Amino acid sequence: MSPVMSFTNNLTPLSDRSNAAIALLAEIDPCLVIGFAHLEEKHLAVMDSLQHIFQTTPLTASLEAMGKAFTNYEFTPSAFITLAVARASILGALSDDLQKQVQQALGRLPLEIALSETLPKADLGVDSVQAQMDSIQHWLMEVAIAGFTRLNTSTWTPFLPILETLQSEPSLIRQAALLNGLIDEFSTHLPAPSIQDIPQHRWADLWTQATISTLRSPSNPQNSQSVTISGNLQLLGLDIRHHVNLVSIVAYGVLTASSSSNNSERSQLVRITLSRYSVPAITGDEIWLLFADAKLLFEALAQQQTLQIEKSQLLPTGDLIWDINTVNPTLGEAYELLKLANIFSPNTTNDIPILCSIAPGDRHPIQIAEPVFLGGYKITNQNDAISLNWDGNPALDIAMERLSSLSTLTVENLVKSAQMFGLLRFDAGHWSVQPLFITIKSKRICPSQTAIEILNKPPDPNKITVLQERSSRLLRKSTTLSKSQNDPQSNP
Repeated sequence: MSPVMSFTNNLTPLSDRSNAAIALLAEIDPCLVIGFAHLEEKHLAVMDSLQHIFQTTPLTASLEAMGKAFTNYEFTPSAFITLAVARASILGALSDDLQKQVQQALGRLPLEIALSETLPKADLGVDSVQAQMDSIQHWLMEVAIAGFTRLNTSTWTPFLPILETLQSEPSLIRQAALLNGLIDEFSTHLPAPSIQDIPQHRWADLWTQATISTLRSPSNPQNSQSVTISGNLQLLGLDIRHHVNLVSIVAYGVLTASSSSNNSERSQLVRITLSRYSVPAITGDEIWLLFADAKLLFEALAQQQTLQIEKSQLLPTGDLIWDINTVNPTLGEAYELLKLANIFSPNTTNDIPILCSIAPGDRHPIQIAEPVFLGGYKITNQNDAISLNWDGNPALDIAMERLSSLSTLTVENLVKSAQMFGLLRFDAGHWSVQPLFITIKSKRICPSQTAIEILNKPPDPNKITVLQERSSRLLRKSTTLSKSQNDPQSNP
């Protein structure tokens, strides 16, 4: 057995620190399930234990005030913000441990993690935005006080006008997407037949991130943390994520850019995240039509052509901002995708590019996405649960739950694969791999080809065109009506 693939031996067991963090979260999350208006002594004891865990940290005083507030049933947004920050800090520590474990297993140098960096107080600037953040905090406090088990439509219906306002502001897309997803899940799963049917850890995660998002400034990639960069981008694959109201495409690639300071080149793994609002009527491959401005991005991946970009904003995390008006992308020379992906093989002796990192406030195990190129495996398929096997080593599951319905990576294709490039993920206590592309008898399969086909020849008619035409007619009617109402001659 090649030592290159023995990395699966080092993915288990988890460290004592990781297990302790998981156990602590399992004690905190039931408080959000039953509601802080209904806490028992055992739950209050968990809140008290947080004060000891975070002793001598910047959270000490805030947690002490939080504990007193919960004990006296005196609920304020600041107490729940403190809880969210403490819970996020535990998840961050768990994420850091897991990130180090997977990088050591792959024989890579660990990323430098900015553990000392804290969430800054948001400089929201506009009073109306601050008022919206205050409204979100109050609503999330009400959710926590009631508890997930006691929520119903009367809990979130009054909040919907605020959510609609958030959705109309492009800079608040992150807050709006989180809250929209959370309310969608509430309306889908509640009332629940029993407490066991509530996904407590997932909802606690969403509640935590939604609360913390109110401490962030509105999205503004063009900030002091970004650098302007030009270079050649060679794409590796697409991660497709979507629910009924939002679609995100995350493209991964290697950016080679020249340094103006020493005339040297550096290579870095970058992410390009594109998100669009959607509606239930838009389904199937028509979803790709929401990303017409990224056609060249998909074309570059499908044809394995280098994409030359100019003056793009690159964040410290490795996130590259795709703005078709400023990036000015052009297709360049061809590259070998398999050769590019091979540098991410486990324990490779080649120098790999600088890897993407996770922003301090986003550190969570679910965000770990370690790139890896795998081969030489055998496939096991049990009721469409697929795993990769190397003789004498633990198997590695394929993260089937992460494969989008838009993806061409079907069960039928995966069981025939010979190689794959993907992302190592951690969820529900174990590691798995999410494939971004596979090879079958030297043929490469990835979703970008489908995107190009439908963008080059959209269905006629298609739902997006129909919806745009309807909205345009409604807008014209609304404008005409408004003018007639303001015209004194039109009044009887």
